[in-house]
Order: sequence, then structure tokens, then C-alpha cells
Amino acid sequence: TKSRDLDWISSLLMRGEFTWLQIHRRVADDELKDIRALTSGLRVTYVQVVDPSVEAGDRTRYIAEHCDHLLFDHYRGGTGRGHDHGMLDGRSMASAFIAGGIGPGNVRELVQTYRPFG
Repeated sequence: TKSRDLDWISSLLMRGEFTWLQIHRRVADDELKDIRALTSGLRVTYVQVVDPSVEAGDRTRYIAEHCDHLLFDHYRGGTGRGHDHGMLDGRSMASAFIAGGIGPGNVRELVQTYRPFG
């Protein structure tokens, strides 16, 4: 979602219609805590889109502490354009997704190099 309406987001999750929340916008640190608090007790998987060219290491670590998965992409997802996958070097990818400019010519190398969750 790109919505900023936390009540609307939490109401969708509380109805049980969704079990994953993928956030496609930059969120404030306290907002991640608020979303978690509003939906506590629910089995919801939180995925935050992170542009590795924008988000610094400490910020990414903070997001990772409050989300179940990170999706490394640029914020204008869905364009087929890639980002510098080399910026993923040294990051824990066990619970991360990689997106952005992935195709037959590079998917094998990306998977073998980074071993992402998905």
C-alpha cells in the first residue's frame, strides 16, 4: 500500500482479508511501530520496500527490526528498471526479496550471489 491512513490499513488486516502487508512508500520510524501495535496478535507478514540506493545501513536495520521481510527495489517499482544490486553486498538476505530489473540474463547470478528469501 501507499496509503498513509493507519486506521484503514489496520481495519483491512483485522478483518482477516489479508495476511501480508507490503508497504510501497517511505514510512517514519514511529509509523512502523504504530502499524504493528494496531495489528498486534494477528498473523500478518510485513514487507517494506527498501531502495538500497536511498536507505542507509542504520535505517535499513531499523526497518528490518520492525518488518518480517524487506523487498529491495527502487520506490518506483513495476517499471522493470533495476537498481545497483551490488548495493546488497554484505546485507543479510535470509528474509529479503530482490526485485527490480531481474530477468533471464541475471536471475541465476542474483540468486546464487545473495541467496534471498524470494
